[in-house]
Parts: sequence; structure tokens; C-alpha cells
Amino acid sequence: MSTCLKETLIPIAKSNVTLALISTVLLLLSAPSAVGDDDLVARYLVDRGNKKLKAGNADGALEDYTKAINSRPDYIEAYRSRSRLFQLQNQTDKAIEDHRRLLELTPRDAIALFSLAQCYQRLKEFDQALDAYARVVAVTNDFSRTGNKERLRANAYFCRAQIWDSKSKHAEAATDYTEALKLTPANPQLHLRRGQAYANSQQYAKALADFAEAHKRGTKSYSLLTNWAWMLATCPDDRCRDGKRALELIRQCSRTDNWTLDVTAAAYAELGRFDEAIGILTKVTEEFDKQKLGAHEKKVLARIELYKAGKGYRDAQYGKDD
Repeated sequence: MSTCLKETLIPIAKSNVTLALISTVLLLLSAPSAVGDDDLVARYLVDRGNKKLKAGNADGALEDYTKAINSRPDYIEAYRSRSRLFQLQNQTDKAIEDHRRLLELTPRDAIALFSLAQCYQRLKEFDQALDAYARVVAVTNDFSRTGNKERLRANAYFCRAQIWDSKSKHAEAATDYTEALKLTPANPQLHLRRGQAYANSQQYAKALADFAEAHKRGTKSYSLLTNWAWMLATCPDDRCRDGKRALELIRQCSRTDNWTLDVTAAAYAELGRFDEAIGILTKVTEEFDKQKLGAHEKKVLARIELYKAGKGYRDAQYGKDD
């Protein structure tokens, strides 16, 4: 750098211009000539936008990202940063547009593909989301940005399994949860989700094994305890029911509501303690509007009649009533 340039910068530094700006100017002045001005400007704008976003200035960040794209329309990091901001702002359609443009520039970018899939999933455009997750799974390179390709691939399997579940394709969901578990075997949430998928596809023994594994790995969530106890109390397969264990599990729940009371009653009924089951559900029905009974309320009343007849409840279509 010439003496003239250095002398020019010294008085500026003594003013209130930040050292970060001085460093940026020095970088611009000393950059190799092979790098164009548009490249340098775009990089600077994205970096400045990221700092603004971190400081809570989303509008300023968006302005800088857009300027960077206008300066260099093929700059990948500008689209990546702007799409991330759009997602944070729930401007999902705009995020999708940026992800698509980014993928035109780098079709095998796994992070962009995953983010695009999440956008489609948020909009409930499930077929497009499934396609994007499949592309993430198929990509074998371009994971270097995360440093952990297994985690990204596992997340793709997990999210795709959730879509299969929402489409009532529980066997497909169980398959994807299994693939995710191969990559992150210590994740108890995956055992819980796969257990629910197995249960919904009438693979009861496998479901109970997964619930037990999730519990063993430290999960004692409301969802695990209620679903596990409900299956033990109401499973159509006689070999899978265990009213005593169901009662033990439901008592571990951190809260009590109508659903936990319903499960508790089913466990009592499985143990042949019908008077206790009837008493619990009778209290639940006190909150019902008898003039406006929904599907769940009608099923609760039907269960009371079963218990009065000395019969337990069998849930042929496993799961909490909608």
C-alpha cells in the first residue's frame, strides 16, 4: 500500500470510524485484482447485513442482503442469508424464491435443499417437501458447511417421517425414523416417534419396545407416558396389555388433565377395578356440555358404559381420540 493511502487512513481512524470499517477498507485496497469490485462489495454487504441482523436490525440486514444481490446476482451467500431472514420473519414464499435461486446456482447444496423442504412443510405443501427431503438424502457431498452430514441427513429423515405420519402412511414413517436412528442412535425422541408410528400401523410389540427404550434413555415426557400407558391398558393384542404397568406410568405424569384421567380409568378397567374407572370418568363428564357432545366426549361416555358392563376398552385404532 502506498504511503499516500496510509496517511489518508490515519486521520480517519482517529475519528469515530470503527476499526471494523478500517479493516474492510484495507481488505478492499489490498485484495487481488482477479477479484472484481462487485465480488468485494457483495461480500462486504452480506457481512454487514449479518452483523445488523445479530444486533436486531432486521430491516437493515434485509436492505444489505438485497443490495448484495443487486450488486452480484450470482452471489450464493447473499441468497442464503436473505432466505434465512425471510424464514425468521415467516415470509415463507419469499424464502422459497431465494432457495430456488440459490439451488439454480448450486443444485447440490444440502443446506439449501433442507431449508427449502422445511418451507414447503410449513406451508403444508407436502409433496414438494417430500421431494426436497429426498434430494437431501441423495446428496453425498456438499455437507462440508455443517461439518456433520449425519445430523443433517438424520433431520431430513425425521422431518420426512413427520410428513408420512400426517398423511397416515405410518409404515413409511417408521422406516424413515429407523434411518434417522441409524445416524443418531442415542436420540430418545426418535424412539418415541417410531413407537407411535409402529402403534398406528398395529405393530404393537415393536411400539412398546420403542416406548421402553425412550424411557430408558431418560425421556419421561407427557406424550411418552400417556401413549405408552394407553397402549398397555387398551391394546387389542392380549399379549401387550399390562394394567399394573400402565397405572405406574400414568402416575409419573407431571400434570393431570382429562386425557390422563381417561388413561387412568382404562388402566383400572384393565385391572378389573371398574368402580374406580367409572368414578374417574364420571368426574371427567361433569365438564361436558350435554347439548354439544363432540366425537371424543361420545367415546368417553361409551367407555363408561363398557366399564359398567364389566368390560375393558380396546383401542383397535391406537392413539388419543381426536
